[in-house]
Amino acid sequence: MASTESYVSTLGELAEFLSSVARAWNEANQEQRNKLARSLFQEIRIGDKQVVAVKAQAEFGPFFRVNYEEGFSKRLKKRPRGDSNP
Repeated sequence: MASTESYVSTLGELAEFLSSVARAWNEANQEQRNKLARSLFQEIRIGDKQVVAVKAQAEFGPFFRVNYEEGFSKRLKKRPRGDSNP
């Protein structure tokens, strides 16, 4: 039981941290942004001067999976259904 409470507490702390990331990013200089990005992500892939993929640090994984799954689900619901089968 204590491990579940500890996990929930840790998730709460991480959620609080993530809620202030945008503000911190806007106020940070380039060196601070690099440190912030490294604290959030194990890997960041750039293509055509844009971020094309990221791999979150393990502790942030649950937050990114939930966000991805929710976004993916919404896109599927909004996708127009064409007559692609002849």
